[in-house]
Amino acid sequence: MKFFEECFLKDSSYVAQAEALAAIGKCGDKSAADFLKKAAAMPSPRGMLKRNAEAALKMIEGSAEKRNDKLE
Repeated sequence: MKFFEECFLKDSSYVAQAEALAAIGKCGDKSAADFLKKAAAMPSPRGMLKRNAEAALKMIEGSAEKRNDKLE
């Protein structure tokens, strides 16, 4: 997941950054939540970074819930 965070930080294309955020969400690692919240606050055309960061947060929350369901 650090790879995707580095991609987000190093790439100047907001489209590439948005894709990196989506990849972070697919990883499902809760430790990325703070990073995603900061990314959501960054300006971008059409709010693309905010939308992808929020979607990634939802994916992370959903994957955590699925793991909890399996434990019960």
